[in-house]
Amino acid sequence: ECDKCQRRQKNRAFCYFCSSVQKLPMCAHCGKTKCMMKSSDCVIKHPGVYSTGMAMVGAICDFCEAWVCHGRKCLSTHACSCPLASAECIECERSVWDHGGRIFSCSFCYNYLCEDDQFEHQASCQVLEAETFKCASCNRLGQHSCLRCK
Repeated sequence: ECDKCQRRQKNRAFCYFCSSVQKLPMCAHCGKTKCMMKSSDCVIKHPGVYSTGMAMVGAICDFCEAWVCHGRKCLSTHACSCPLASAECIECERSVWDHGGRIFSCSFCYNYLCEDDQFEHQASCQVLEAETFKCASCNRLGQHSCLRCK
């Protein structure tokens, strides 16, 4: 949840909704919010001081835009194991670096989509199980459920 606008989102460096930096960054690889200096894994030496906040951050992942702490293991392995490293839009065949935007997953076929092709692909990919486009809950026009019912 964002500290400023209170909207829920994944663990990212910056809020997508209000662009604020999170107060307490969490490492996307190991999940730490504080470096306790007990492990000799730190790339940045800080004897006698616990690192929290921006002092703990070593990098931002290029693929998922999440914080990565300054631990040697996290810095060297997170980018290799990031699930979005090999994500390529199924429509335009561009990777995260080519279009520079967010990656989405199709709710019908679960393939990766870029922000530009997201809605067009989902509209062509949806499968109707009934003869109408109406929402099963409120009987309004929508995919399987309208935005109001979601």
